[in-house]
Amino acid sequence: MKKMLVSGEAVYPVTVAQQGGSTVVSSPGGDMALAATQPSAHEMLLTVKGRTVRAFVAGTKDEVHVHVGGGTWSFKVLDPAEAHAAHSRAHEVQTEVTAQMPGLVIKIHVRAGDRLVKDQPIIVLESMKMENTQVARHPAIVKSVNVAERQQVDAGAVLVELEPIEETGEQK
Repeated sequence: MKKMLVSGEAVYPVTVAQQGGSTVVSSPGGDMALAATQPSAHEMLLTVKGRTVRAFVAGTKDEVHVHVGGGTWSFKVLDPAEAHAAHSRAHEVQTEVTAQMPGLVIKIHVRAGDRLVKDQPIIVLESMKMENTQVARHPAIVKSVNVAERQQVDAGAVLVELEPIEETGEQK
């Protein structure tokens, strides 16, 4: 099964296949044989080259969040044609920060009027026991913060509104 994993501007093409008792993940970097067991709904034990790690996985068929060894990675899971469109969207101007999944607002790093730089943390959401920090994709000014810390939000909720600015500081 061919899929594309998209994280921000990065796109990772992968092919996943079952061979014997293992899952083989192929990518341009080469094949990797994984033995995966799932002791609970969101927990996986992955064995690669004799080394086993515990991973916590949450998501939908379109998005996955993986927590391993203190790090969390979030990916959109797309068919190759969808990935091309998503990569194009990643370069669009960001005017809203939305909740990708239902969750709890853990931390708000900004206030209305704040000037943001590219990759500056904006808000942290917890969904399915994993934290996801959303960052500015480009310089912007915070127009409004529409939520409060400890507030439950639905998928698609507009959390923060932004006014893009040029690298020179001018509003677009």
